[in-house]
Amino acid sequence: MQNLIGEHRQQRLGAAEQHGEQIERERGEQDGFVKYESQAEPETLAEINRMITEKVAATLEGSFAAAGETTALALRAAIGRAGPMELATAMLTITEAVTKPVHRRVRANAKRLSR
Repeated sequence: MQNLIGEHRQQRLGAAEQHGEQIERERGEQDGFVKYESQAEPETLAEINRMITEKVAATLEGSFAAAGETTALALRAAIGRAGPMELATAMLTITEAVTKPVHRRVRANAKRLSR
């Protein structure tokens, strides 16, 4: 019984080592992005930075708006003013609160980049 446990443990460790080597190989392939990014024009890097910053800001803004709408719904439910129709409407309001900032930013980006 002792030998079986030892054999299986060695087999598992061997598989983990092989998996680790595969991850290292794949990581090396991904390093190419960094090389290409460092060769990009400064204007391109600035645009990439702006795009990412705007998307993160829009995501946070939408999250905070959704949290506010969710809190308002919870308060209405707590005092008994949230029936089935109000709940359905609130779900749509929360969804709109999440997507509105991102939608606005995406449209602005498309407009800016099409010039």
